[in-house]
Amino acid sequence: MKWKEMMITIPVCALLIAGSTWGFSFLYRILFRPGTIVEDLSASSDKWQEEQAQYAEELLYPFSYGLESGILAQAEAEYLLSEFLWDNTSIYHAVLELAGWEEDLENAVVTEYEYQPGAVEYEDYGLRILFRVALAREDGNGNMIVAVNQGNVPVLLWYGTAYGRENGADDAAISHSVVSPDALPEGLYDYLAQIDAAYMEQNVYWKLVRDIEGGIPFPPDVELPQGSLVRYSQYGEWQVYSDSQTAAYVCVINDCNFILYYDMRSGRFCGYNLAYNRLG
Repeated sequence: MKWKEMMITIPVCALLIAGSTWGFSFLYRILFRPGTIVEDLSASSDKWQEEQAQYAEELLYPFSYGLESGILAQAEAEYLLSEFLWDNTSIYHAVLELAGWEEDLENAVVTEYEYQPGAVEYEDYGLRILFRVALAREDGNGNMIVAVNQGNVPVLLWYGTAYGRENGADDAAISHSVVSPDALPEGLYDYLAQIDAAYMEQNVYWKLVRDIEGGIPFPPDVELPQGSLVRYSQYGEWQVYSDSQTAAYVCVINDCNFILYYDMRSGRFCGYNLAYNRLG
């Protein structure tokens, strides 16, 4: 048994140490699908590349991918977004303000979807409901997606003009690269600070901050200031997945992560994803 474990551990460590694009994809796979490590090591190169393209698509467009893969299904029961707003006013209003949505949602068309039991998103990350919101706006930015976890806290927000890859971008390859801190988009840390402020009263946020902090090798005799995503993101490794319309900036810190979505055409951030951590 020990010999088998060593045979698995050695190549895994080698891949992580390599630090290449392929190596990060493997790390990303461990974070999001840890149960498939052994199978992936024995997969063919073609299959591996196909699966990496699939993960990139899932990363950039979680809603459209969720529908196509069966992770999401339209809900039979009617969940009212207004009820979530009423029950947890502070976080939902902060999220809507972050998205620049000040309109009355009573005029919006809201469609509810459920994450399916058995899916990793449901079992490991506690995702339960996704609201797709459509509102007629003169600026065209009338679409929004809000994914809610088992504690009824929104942990994924996306807003913009499209729910998935548009015509003309469907055949475009999704690129992936490591991003140095000085090459991150302007305004990234300001956007992170807004997310910090929006979630300041949420227990799931502080659990994530503590989990990140616990994996950073701070000197034992140093008294730490209050943590935040802005503060701790400097200890992470930034990666970017992008096509011609959307970029997903992924910050991985030990076994924690968060994702910022960026609209390539407008040059603005358009959402975030805190969901792929054990927040429940």
